[in-house]
Amino acid sequence: MSPNALNIFAVLLSVGLSAAGAALVGREVPPLEPEAESMTTRDADALVDARGRKVRTGPYRRIVSLNTVADAILLELVKPERLVGVTTYTLEANPIGYRFGAKHGISRSKDVESVLARRPDLVIVSKFADEAYLTRLRELGIEVFDLGEMRGVRDTVANIRTLAALLELPRRGRRIAESYIRNLAALEAAVSDHQKPWGIYLSVLGDSLFGGTVGSSFSDLLHYGGVRDLAAARGFSGWPRYSPEQLIALDPAVIVTSKGRTRMICGHALLGRLSACDSEGRIIEMPERNHSDPGLGLVDAAQDLQTLVHRIEPNLHRSDKGDP
Repeated sequence: MSPNALNIFAVLLSVGLSAAGAALVGREVPPLEPEAESMTTRDADALVDARGRKVRTGPYRRIVSLNTVADAILLELVKPERLVGVTTYTLEANPIGYRFGAKHGISRSKDVESVLARRPDLVIVSKFADEAYLTRLRELGIEVFDLGEMRGVRDTVANIRTLAALLELPRRGRRIAESYIRNLAALEAAVSDHQKPWGIYLSVLGDSLFGGTVGSSFSDLLHYGGVRDLAAARGFSGWPRYSPEQLIALDPAVIVTSKGRTRMICGHALLGRLSACDSEGRIIEMPERNHSDPGLGLVDAAQDLQTLVHRIEPNLHRSDKGDP
């Protein structure tokens, strides 16, 4: 399944959840203050995860990640031998997959036997993990931590701080977060507001047309990639499901989408009328790698978009790869 399809799958699972969440522009990223290491509740030597469960902090030695955003953060945060399992999706589809070497891949959170075979003392999960399987892990004495939302820049900064606090590596976490924010600031500064065209993110899944705007990582992708989010300006939020008539009313100058979608959009009986489909418009097909990554990969995805729209390739700062 492509990264874009996985995002749409997440959207369908998220129906009924609030689309509210500040993840729109760099100035809304929470400041890196010493007393704000995470956005979870801290209680002495424990953190409260997204499910309201207390999980003790400590130097866990055998960590399994069942969360694609956590995979990349943990790769930067801990020594390689402490990370004993990550998602199969990251290993096979993420451009940084090669950096995990021969790490064991786990396809689904319900693959409990596969998780247990790694003998973990900590398992990091997402909101989509089934509670029944997590209960079994806890009954066997394994700590389980749910990072919660993964909607873009704001949540990624919070997740870095949370994992750093959980693993008692606050200084290392701070460096990773600062590097991430500096890279985003460099992208933001590379294109002035008046240079940014109005556009939307659009995904085509079968006969359905999904957007990604404020409250999702796609709004961050547009912002840092040098495109003004027209859908947000017109009152849409989260992952709207558009009708062809709504898209024609929006009529964006730029449509950002995934590989192979131009023909599907402009070949549509109604959507062929869009300005983006004529000689004056633009449909930007993003590389099939990490353009739908709501975590650390958003930096590279935004740089890809900025290169495609503005022909700019900023020199981005990379966090040091030394062990903590």
